[in-house]
Amino acid sequence: MLKIMKDLIKAFSSNMRNILANIWYEARRLYYVGIVSRLNDFFIQARSSKNYSLSSWEAHLQDEIIFWEKWLKTAEAARDKEYLRLRDPRSSLQNIFLMFLPEGLETKKILDVGAGPLTRVNKICNSAKIEICAVDALADTYDMLLRKYNITPTVRTQKCDGEKLSEKFQENSFDMVHSSNAIDHMYDPLRCIAEMIRVAKKGSHIILQFNEMTAEFNRKAGLHQWNLFVKRPRLFSREKHLYLQGMRQESLDVTNFYEQIAEQVYSVRDQRFTIVVFKKI
Repeated sequence: MLKIMKDLIKAFSSNMRNILANIWYEARRLYYVGIVSRLNDFFIQARSSKNYSLSSWEAHLQDEIIFWEKWLKTAEAARDKEYLRLRDPRSSLQNIFLMFLPEGLETKKILDVGAGPLTRVNKICNSAKIEICAVDALADTYDMLLRKYNITPTVRTQKCDGEKLSEKFQENSFDMVHSSNAIDHMYDPLRCIAEMIRVAKKGSHIILQFNEMTAEFNRKAGLHQWNLFVKRPRLFSREKHLYLQGMRQESLDVTNFYEQIAEQVYSVRDQRFTIVVFKKI
């Protein structure tokens, strides 16, 4: 009997040591993750401001305006398919949005960040009313161009930097937040993604559509100062993470960087864009 008691005490003590060791390890890990996250944020912001300042970004805006004016001037006469789709108030919502919109809501609010003069989000969903809010830092200029070429948008773009969404909208405001071919045009892409997560409702999705390695492809011309791409974080990893690379800096694993506030749940390369989807925790 005494031997049995000793064995039980020994087993209990061993289990308790393992439990306490695991608790201590997890506590240290969480503390370390928090510290590293704050340090990363500090250093990334420092690198961003050093490598690509707001004034540098503003100096390249004219290139973007010239591009859009040329397109708006000729698209109607050329019967450009993309232009006609963006102007069509009856266009059906794209599958990528239908996949991740929450169910059970009569009205679903979608924020389109860096939308340009005409949002790329289609307008009709059979299961619910879609309310689209489009924002862009150049919205006032786009309004002038639209008036110049007598174009009335289905959704008018509002002025707001992607890096300052929470100054215009309350936190947890949107059922989905989206950006197409715009994140790598921002002066601070990391802050923009953080702001997109911030104004999304808890449990809702943030959809990023982009072309990979545009800064390298365009030789850092105009607003093309950031590379976005997806790759496996480790050699034999099954999932692919989103990465950001700026001027003269190493690439950053964006998926890991925001893992405490948003989980990457989807990534795919389609015919036009690479698509990465996060879910706000």
